[in-house]
Amino acid sequence: MIGFAISKARRRVMDTVLQEQLLRWRRANRRLFFCGWALIACVVFSWIFLAFSSQRLQAYLLRPGAEERVILSKLDTAGPLSLREKKLLAVTKTLIIAPRAILKVLTIRFAQTLTMVMGIFVLGFSVWERKKLNLLQKLVETK
Repeated sequence: MIGFAISKARRRVMDTVLQEQLLRWRRANRRLFFCGWALIACVVFSWIFLAFSSQRLQAYLLRPGAEERVILSKLDTAGPLSLREKKLLAVTKTLIIAPRAILKVLTIRFAQTLTMVMGIFVLGFSVWERKKLNLLQKLVETK
C-alpha cells in the first residue's frame, strides 16, 4: 500500500515536471514560429520597398564605387577625347562599372532570397516541432 502511494506520488511529480517542460517547449516554439514569420515579413517588405522606391534611392544603391569614380574622374579630366579614347571609355564603362552595379543588385537579391529561405525553414521547423509537442501532450494526457 505504501509502495503504491509512493509510486503514485512519483508519477504525479513526473507528470507535473513533464507538463512544465511541455509548457516551456511550447513557449520556445511560439517564439520560433513568430521569428519565422518575422523573417518572411522583412523580406516581403524589403521587396516592396525596393520595387516602389524612388529613382534617387536606386541611383544611390547603384552609384559607382571608389575605383570607378577614380577611373571616371581621370577620363573626365582628360580633355577632348579622340574616337579611340571614346571607345575605350565605353568599354571601360561596360566592362568595369556595369558589372559592379549588377553585382550590387544581385547581392541584395541574394540576401533577400537567403532570408526568405531561412524564414521558411524556421517556420517549417516550428510547425514540425508543434506537431511533436501535440503528440507528446496527448501521450502525457493518456497516462
